[in-house]
Amino acid sequence: VYLRLWIVFAADVMRRLLDDGFARVQRFATDWHVNNFAGATVRRITRGMWAYDGLADLLVIDLGPSLLLLASFALAMYLREPMLGLCFAGAVIVFLTVSIGLSLRYVAPKNRIANDADTNVGGALADAVTCNPTVKAFGAEAREEVRLGVVTRHWQLSSRHSWRRSLD
Repeated sequence: VYLRLWIVFAADVMRRLLDDGFARVQRFATDWHVNNFAGATVRRITRGMWAYDGLADLLVIDLGPSLLLLASFALAMYLREPMLGLCFAGAVIVFLTVSIGLSLRYVAPKNRIANDADTNVGGALADAVTCNPTVKAFGAEAREEVRLGVVTRHWQLSSRHSWRRSLD
């Protein structure tokens, strides 16, 4: 039952994120729109929406019940044997602190770089496909493939680095 309620809530929040993101982009100056890939902008907005979904699902569906269970165990141990309960709670707090610290300071910076590279790939690919008639008119297909290859190579390298840090 709670997952059915969660679906309603999450979909509403995601819709509002998308609407707000679009409204903010609409208010940017014309110069900004001229100098930014439309495809990359779309990718950033939708990535933000799906990032919320992933984080919220992790906290509410995956982590929430586990943290509640750990807190309940710590309380039950404390009520039966206070020192054991305190030691258990301390170990849980140390584990969570180290895990969160590594995620924020070791993994997240490389993820941001990989996400930016992913945004650039989306923007470059969208613009390349959109401009394909012009590219073909000038016989510049090879040059366009090389240009996109540079962008995708950067994505490949930054994604590998980010994924390795996540595995660590």
